[in-house]
Amino acid sequence: MAPPPPALPGGGGVAAGAQGQTPPASERNAGPPQPVGSRLPLPDLTLLDGQRLLAKSWQGQAVIVVFFATDCLYCKGHNARVEQLVQATKGQPLRVLGVARDRDPDTVRRYLAERELSFAVTLQGEALHAVLSPRRIIPL
Repeated sequence: MAPPPPALPGGGGVAAGAQGQTPPASERNAGPPQPVGSRLPLPDLTLLDGQRLLAKSWQGQAVIVVFFATDCLYCKGHNARVEQLVQATKGQPLRVLGVARDRDPDTVRRYLAERELSFAVTLQGEALHAVLSPRRIIPL
């Protein structure tokens, strides 16, 4: 059995990939992860509502990227807490971006409407996964 992944400083979360899963090729072939707090080159994205989110618009903001699936029970509760964070930090330099694992935009739109989630969402998870995967993190 593999040893457990190391805990993040301060005791919150996990710093390594999920145990028992084979990482995707993009992660296996990646170099060492960048240090926590480093700036990452985020890509231009198209949001679910059709708006274009340009990489330069991320500058000067902290970014929380939330990967989720509409059929994930954990994600439903987690996304509700993320929405609370969005509402509590309005006007502050913080951007929350949801990344739906689903492929059907109408399913994702219904999910967001039913749960009254207001944060921006994209279906372009591959582009973000390529940037974030070398950090070897898992969602909490």
